[in-house]
Amino acid sequence: MEPLQSISKLEKTAKQLLDEKGAEAVSKWVLEQEKVLLTDTSFRDAHQSLMATRMRSIDLIQAAQQYEAAVPQLFSAEVWGGATFDTAYRFLTENPWNRLEKFVKQCQIHCYKCYYVAPTQ
Repeated sequence: MEPLQSISKLEKTAKQLLDEKGAEAVSKWVLEQEKVLLTDTSFRDAHQSLMATRMRSIDLIQAAQQYEAAVPQLFSAEVWGGATFDTAYRFLTENPWNRLEKFVKQCQIHCYKCYYVAPTQ
């Protein structure tokens, strides 16, 4: 499959701003935005499905290459949480930390989020 060409040439992404000027600059930029900032949860939510629990890291990373080109205008992508650790470790016998590191190296233009639920008493 041929890689997608980016559908939009943005001046600067939130991730680039974070890398260049830090979290405070991103925070200020977010507050100045009049548009809705979108966070995609496909990569996190995909781990809840039967198919994703059998989807190898290499498959996710190849999808990430297309994903970044297709939706460069996203504010962020949620890529970790819920079943992601369990999927990699238990079902695929892969290192979940390596999986995340490879994914993030592949997609350089988005900010990344982790879904975390604190335990309750």
